[in-house]
Amino acid sequence: MYYKIFDTITWKYIEPHVPTNPNALVLDAGGGTGRWTARMTKKGCRVVLIDAQIECLMLPLALADHLQA
Repeated sequence: MYYKIFDTITWKYIEPHVPTNPNALVLDAGGGTGRWTARMTKKGCRVVLIDAQIECLMLPLALADHLQA
């Protein structure tokens, strides 16, 4: 429950700053499993996700492969 409330409040403050232009490029540094990356791409911009822990990047990579198939 806490995380759902946290996500809702956090996205409320992030969303107005996310570009909707498909040519815009956003860097999600330290983005972990891509929680915010997914939401930002739905707004229309391109997002580069990086994280120091390769394990964190496995989930978004698997999801991206699934969406492209």
